[in-house]
Amino acid sequence: MAPRIPTAEQLAQVREDLALDIGGTGDWRSRVQDEYPDDRRSGEAADMLSKLEASVADIPDELIARYDALWTNEDHEDHLHEMTEDWSQGTRAVGFGAAPSSAQKMVEKFVEEWEAKLAPPQAPEPKPRRRAIKS
Repeated sequence: MAPRIPTAEQLAQVREDLALDIGGTGDWRSRVQDEYPDDRRSGEAADMLSKLEASVADIPDELIARYDALWTNEDHEDHLHEMTEDWSQGTRAVGFGAAPSSAQKMVEKFVEEWEAKLAPPQAPEPKPRRRAIKS
C-alpha cells in the first residue's frame, strides 16, 4: 500500500506529537535529576532535549512526511513495536552517549535506518552469460 500524502494540518500534528514526545523525555530526565541531584547527567540531558524539542519546528516538511509514513503505512504494522522501542531508546540516549545537534538530525537518522530496514529486498544482479569458446 502506498503511504498517505499528509496534509499541512497532519504535518503540523506530527510535528506537535514529535515535540511532545521529545519534551516528555526531557521532563522525565528532569525528574531523574531531582531524584539524583549529585549526578548532573540527567539535568544536562534534559537541557539537550529541551533544545531538540525547540528545533522540531525547523524540520523540513519532506522529512516529517517520511517520518509520518513509517508510522502510518499499513505495510509497517508488524514493525510498530520495534520502531517504538527504537525511537524511545534514541530519545533516552540523548545526553548518555547520543548528542544530536538538532531534532532534524535525530529524525533523519531514525528515518534512514528504518527506511533501510523496511525496504523490500533487492533482487541480485543477473550474472553475465559466458559464451562457449569454439575451437
